[in-house]
Order: sequence, then structure tokens, then C-alpha cells
Amino acid sequence: MRPSDTLRECLIQLRHELKRKHIAFFPRFYFGEEPWGCIDRTGSIEIPFYLANNRLRRIAERYYLSYSKKEIMMLLRHETGHAINYAYKLWVLEEWKKKFGKFQKPYRNFYHYDPYSKYFVRYLHTIGNPHYAQKHPDEDFAETFAVWLDPASKWKWNYRQWEGALEKLHFADRMFRKERI
Repeated sequence: MRPSDTLRECLIQLRHELKRKHIAFFPRFYFGEEPWGCIDRTGSIEIPFYLANNRLRRIAERYYLSYSKKEIMMLLRHETGHAINYAYKLWVLEEWKKKFGKFQKPYRNFYHYDPYSKYFVRYLHTIGNPHYAQKHPDEDFAETFAVWLDPASKWKWNYRQWEGALEKLHFADRMFRKERI
């Protein structure tokens, strides 16, 4: 099955956003039964099969499984952050470790977060993942990358008083300007 309709438009938009940021890497996508995900340490992203076309999306909406085009784009940007992190093993860089933490830290389903922290960006919180960047260093990077990549984020302005989060966004900006991945 090939992506069509809204998903196809979103994948084309993602490719344009990556190119605008001089990133040649484009993840591999496949359809699965699980919700969104990026297989650990690969450049492959799983997309729920019911997003393949608008007909399947309408059927899924009957069961409360729906995403708007904006939400699909947000999830694609986030998962692409994981894929780029894994494909280029960015987590082994000393500066990455200083900014985001230890990649080998255990993943926990339940995590404690500070809702007032200015050290982490907020991106997927608007679609039901509050303070997701605080869950794990890998999520922190993926969320930071998504904010940095999103042309509507206005990250330089919106995070200007969030010292820790802004530092991470500048790291992403330097990393991808310098490396031309």
C-alpha cells in the first residue's frame, strides 16, 4: 500500500521542510498496527496503517482514531528527530550528552515532570503528550528537533526566555547547519 491523500501531502511537506534545512536524510516509512514509532536505533518510522489514505482515516475516526493534518505533521517531525538521531548516532556526541543526557537511561512508562520547567521544549503536549521531552533524553532530542524543524514554531522568539530549551534549539540549529546531514 502506498500513502495517498493527506498522508502523501504530509510526507511531501516533510521532505520540503528537511530540504529547506539542508537535510538530505529522509527516513524510511512503513505501515504498522501500532501507534507511531521509530524502531530504536534505526531510521525507520512506523505509521499507523489507517492513515494510509482518507478512506481508511474515515473508518478509523469511527473508533476515535483520528489525527488532523497538523497532528500528522507534528508526529512526523518528532519521529524524524528520532530517525536522524539513530541514523547518525548523534547520541554518542559529547555535546549531545551534555544537552540532553544519557541515551542509555532506562525508558519509563510513567515519569515525573516539572510542568513549569523552561529546560524542555513543548511540542506534542498539544496532542495529548504533556511534557513529553522530560520522559527521556531521546524524547527530549526528538521534541527539540521537531520544534526546530517546524516552520511555524518561531522557536527563536517563543523560547527566548527559556534558557535551557533555547540552548538545545541552538544546538540543533548549529548541528544541522554545520554537518549538512
